Amino acid sequence: MWLEERPRILIPLTMAFFCLGADLAASQTAPRLNDCRQGYLNLLDNLHLFNKALVAACNQLIRTGGESGRGLAAGYFNRSIALIINTWPAHEQSKVAPALIDLDQAMRLDPNEGLLFTARGYLRHARADFDRAIVDYSEALRLSLPRNFVLLTRSLRGNAYMGKREYDRAIADYDEAMKLLLADPADKSYAGAKVATGNVQISRGWAWLMKENTDHALADFNDHIRKGDWFVDRAPAAFYGRSLARLRKGDRAGAERDMVIALALAPDMIKALERGPRRSSDSSVLDIGIKVTLRPSASTAQYASNWNICRSYSFGDSTKMAIAACSRVISSKREQGRSLAHAYSKRAYHRKSNEEFDGAIADYTEAIRFDSRNTADYLDDRAEVWLEAKTFDRAITDYTEAIRLDPKDAQRYISRARAWLRADDLDRAISDINEAIRIDPKNAADHFDTRADVWLNANQIDRAIADYTEAIRLDPENAPRYRTRAHAWLRTNNLNRAISDISEAIRVDPGSAYHFEARADAWLDAKQFDRAITDYTEAISLDPEEAPRYIARARGWLKAGNLDRAISDFSEAIRIDPKDAVNYEERGKALLRKDNIDGSLADFETALQLEPARTESLYGRGLAKARKGDKAGADTDIKAAKTRRPYIVRQFADEGLQ
Repeated sequence: MWLEERPRILIPLTMAFFCLGADLAASQTAPRLNDCRQGYLNLLDNLHLFNKALVAACNQLIRTGGESGRGLAAGYFNRSIALIINTWPAHEQSKVAPALIDLDQAMRLDPNEGLLFTARGYLRHARADFDRAIVDYSEALRLSLPRNFVLLTRSLRGNAYMGKREYDRAIADYDEAMKLLLADPADKSYAGAKVATGNVQISRGWAWLMKENTDHALADFNDHIRKGDWFVDRAPAAFYGRSLARLRKGDRAGAERDMVIALALAPDMIKALERGPRRSSDSSVLDIGIKVTLRPSASTAQYASNWNICRSYSFGDSTKMAIAACSRVISSKREQGRSLAHAYSKRAYHRKSNEEFDGAIADYTEAIRFDSRNTADYLDDRAEVWLEAKTFDRAITDYTEAIRLDPKDAQRYISRARAWLRADDLDRAISDINEAIRIDPKNAADHFDTRADVWLNANQIDRAIADYTEAIRLDPENAPRYRTRAHAWLRTNNLNRAISDISEAIRVDPGSAYHFEARADAWLDAKQFDRAITDYTEAISLDPEEAPRYIARARGWLKAGNLDRAISDFSEAIRIDPKDAVNYEERGKALLRKDNIDGSLADFETALQLEPARTESLYGRGLAKARKGDKAGADTDIKAAKTRRPYIVRQFADEGLQ
């Protein structure tokens, strides 16, 4: 027998605390980034807000004492969640402890907020402190919670009961969670909870399995697997559970098929199960008290390995390995229908990456033959290959058929628009984007952005700006939209409006180093060097390990006439990225301007060792040799550089070097 049960098991929990949240303010306005003065931030739609910059903002709010009561409690809550998300799913104890302290502070200020008890219960849960976690979850359910957070808290408490091996209580909580989902599946507040819908069902299936109610367990696992494309949903726990249930029912062939899928989807999960119970700070894994030892046959393990390699992303040499693995899966004749189609589609993906376009097209054609349910998607994929192969008419034909099969998918029109553009048909491309706007008003802002990009590339700047403006009107708190319009303003040499738009991007997203860098570039073009340096400095403070930002600020220092600070920034860029020839080249030019000939020569030599074709380094070395008195060496370098780039003399003269 290749699968043996023993008295203990480790179950990967399907908890999704950070995928869910409570929109306590019920606001339709997107929260401002890195702003702690907005009440309890909505985890459901704004996971990206919980970052290091938010921690800093909450630190400032708490220190200044400008808030009290519920407002201050929200500050503590926001900081606690940001601390945890920055280490999720590992949940480093150094972060869990201060997060718990923050939640305790918040509870003193706002003792009737159920969200706080759910959050603290989750952190206690992460420490495997199930009893106190259950107390917190129960108190949260007693207090007022939004429906989506009731769903979450029920699920979490069920998981905690599983940790205590109280399976009946776990099932009762999972039942209540499932009732909420089934009562109103169209409830928009469950948008984030959709991720957890199947997860609750898987957890209940495992609870039934632990109670040795195999029929109920099979029903839950079967229903979850039936609902979705499991290669996309990545539900190895469902297949693993069903394999055990099938084994109990005497269906060894079915059990082995499910085990192959589980191994292919998550080989690391299986290894964790084999290691057995442990206390873990990772709340996605919970010891419920049984261990399973896997003993798949060699052929089963090899087949699962082939599947795993086949479905993985690949690049370089690994692409050929992935193609071979997919070929072994296909030739084994174990798969049929959708799973066989999936194997063909994965091999097609790898062949496309390897520029084997004919083979990729043939594989997508086979995928279409074996899976009529997903024909439109495979047509889209095949069209992408035709595009890569520069066979634009065939790409357009496939996109057109995909649109015929699924005419309400706006993205298919956007894809065909890209093909029309590649075929130099601007009018038809615009027509397809117009159709996307018509059928998908919910995402109209994105489509206006796309159309604006097309106008910009066609050098129809006024139309581009008009579309960017409409996108901003529809979605005014989206910082990148201001950045793209700023780029259009720069194309018209309107620096003031470009800077104004980038300033708006900074207002919306003050934690983005890219926005400050973009505005600094604009200030530099406007010859406002002090402002440029200030913005580069802010960008560096937000993201201090990006060498190009030091190079940019150094150029600002050069234009402001401060050679020493420029050299210091070039040196910092070299520290961060010592393999980039540009960093040495730039410092070499600055040292040459300071008449540090030996230092300059050394930098140009290093740049040329790293990248022998760098014309600027060659010319710079020639100038340095000339100043050192090596006329022959200087003439050789300068002549070679001028041959490669005749305007190099003027370029260096503009930088004060000749």
